[in-house]
Amino acid sequence: MKERLIPTPGGHKGGRRPDILYKDCNGNLCGVNVGRTKADGLPIKREQQALDDLNGAGLPTTFQQYD
Repeated sequence: MKERLIPTPGGHKGGRRPDILYKDCNGNLCGVNVGRTKADGLPIKREQQALDDLNGAGLPTTFQQYD
C-alpha cells in the first residue's frame, strides 16, 4: 500500500508514517517499522516511540531490525 500519515493523537508526535503498510488476511490495516536496535536487541528510543504511537492509535505495528 502507498505510504500515508497515520494520525497519532496524544502520541510523541501528531502523526507517523509506517515503513510498510499492508492488509492482513482479514482485511485489517497493519504496519511494519524497520530500524536500529540497542545492544540488548530492543528498538532504539525513536523507534520505540514510533511503535508506541502507531500501536496506541490503533494500527497494529511490528518492528523489524536492520542492524
